[in-house]
Amino acid sequence: MSLLNVLIEKIVTAISSENDGKCVPLSQVAPESVDFITIARELMKRREIMIYYDIMEDEYYICKRDNKCRRLTVQDIVDEMRERFDSEPVPKPIILDFIRERAPSKYEAIYNMLLNDGVLEEVNISGMIFVRIVK
Repeated sequence: MSLLNVLIEKIVTAISSENDGKCVPLSQVAPESVDFITIARELMKRREIMIYYDIMEDEYYICKRDNKCRRLTVQDIVDEMRERFDSEPVPKPIILDFIRERAPSKYEAIYNMLLNDGVLEEVNISGMIFVRIVK
């Protein structure tokens, strides 16, 4: 059995024995010297394990598939913004505060990513910057 397979089995056993139902960062159960992408690909092949990548935290998370571990994603933030603000221009500070409430440590990066991806559009109205959510 290869070293990778031994490591995968160890991770699966550790997660399967978790009883509190929380997701665990992959960096807590795997040594830093291994390639997390390779481990994540191998873990995705297991039916009993769920793995996902959290963009805001730049971290892979794993948990038992039957657990309802749910983390906030950028798509969740976008969906909530579309529901709350529709497509009307909103003052930029309100949008920044909205994102900051959901992702305090990465709100500027998320705002810039959404702006660059065309999800948000800045509009200058009488010298004030407003943000419109593009549908």
